[in-house]
Amino acid sequence: MTLAAAILGAAAALVAAAALPVSAARTEPKVSLDVRGAAGAYHVEGAFSVAAPADVAWGVVTDYNGISRFVSSVVESRVLSRRPGVTVLEQVGSGRFFFVSRKVALTLAVTETPRTRVDFRELEGGFAQYEGSWQILPSQDGCLVGYELTAKPGPGLAPRFAARAALRRGAEELLDEVRREILRRATGGAAR
Repeated sequence: MTLAAAILGAAAALVAAAALPVSAARTEPKVSLDVRGAAGAYHVEGAFSVAAPADVAWGVVTDYNGISRFVSSVVESRVLSRRPGVTVLEQVGSGRFFFVSRKVALTLAVTETPRTRVDFRELEGGFAQYEGSWQILPSQDGCLVGYELTAKPGPGLAPRFAARAALRRGAEELLDEVRREILRRATGGAAR
C-alpha cells in the first residue's frame, strides 16, 4: 500500500462516514495501516482522517516537548537544539515484548515543511535505520494525516521474528493516540 493509497483509503472512510446517520458519522474512523518488511528492514505506512482543522493536527505532530503526555510509548521527549531548517530531539521510548519492557533512546533530526510535512531521521540510537515522515492534508471535513516509517532495528533491540508485529502494534497505537489528541484539542479537551 502506498502512502497515497493509505490517504485515499482514509478519505474514502471519511466519505463513507458522511453517508451514515448522524449518530454513526460522529464516530471517527480508526487508522489504516500497512507494514511490509524483509531481511530485518520494515516499512510502515498509515493514515487517518480526523474532523479537525489541519492547524490543530500540525500543533499535535510538532509538539515535540509534549508528546509524552499523549503518546504512551514515549517516556520523554525534548528539543536539544533548533537551527534554521533542523530541530534535534532526544526521545526515550518504551516498548514491550511479551513480559519484557525495554527503553530505547533516540536522537532525531527533524525538518519541517510548514503546516504540511515533518520529516525525521535517527542520528543516534538503537536502530540501523530509522526515518520517516508525517504529512497533513486539509480536507473538506477536517484533515488527513499520513505517517511513514522505515526502520531496521539494531542488534539486540528486538528479536527479528517479533519486530514486524511490534512495529505494527506500536504504529497502530501511535496513530490512534495522535488522532485522539488532535480530536481532544479540536474539541477543547473533550475527546480522549
